[in-house]
Amino acid sequence: MNKPKGIAAINNVAETPSTKTEAKDAIERAAETQRQAIQARPDLTQDEKDAAKEQVTQAAATATKAVEDAPNQTAVEAAKTNGTSTIAGINPAAKVRPDAIKAVEAAADAKKRAITDNKELTAEEKAKAIQEVTEAVQSATAAINAAGTNAKVAEEQTNGTNAIAGINPSPVAKPAALAAVEQAANVKKQRSKPTTR
Repeated sequence: MNKPKGIAAINNVAETPSTKTEAKDAIERAAETQRQAIQARPDLTQDEKDAAKEQVTQAAATATKAVEDAPNQTAVEAAKTNGTSTIAGINPAAKVRPDAIKAVEAAADAKKRAITDNKELTAEEKAKAIQEVTEAVQSATAAINAAGTNAKVAEEQTNGTNAIAGINPSPVAKPAALAAVEQAANVKKQRSKPTTR
């Protein structure tokens, strides 16, 4: 028997029911491991986890069907390998929370620029207002990271950007100084007016 005929003969060995069962079990074990790994990720919202776990379930179903349809041992092994590789490759990037945090940070950057450019504020007033913005970002980020669902993340993003938008420092020191100068000038004018009797 020559080598090509021998390989063809091996490839055409009918798979046994236990071979397909073992392959399907391996696929299900891979799927369960991946679902647990996804569920354990703290960077994903529950909505993101649920969507990824659904992808795993669909990939496992596709792989199981490929195993069932495999005509021989080689095809069963290929279907198992492809299926478990596909399942292991389902590793979604966190998007909802990072995007929400970026939106809050963008609002904060714009607010900090507006505060810095406000010529009516003293350096101390600017520093205090910028510190308030920084604290609002920290609070919003913590709330976003604690939010479990996409809807809750969106709500916390809105709360954070609204809090930042609400930081509108009023100039106090410069207007007070100007008022004092004006008052002193008025007093001086009054004193310099000749009194008539």
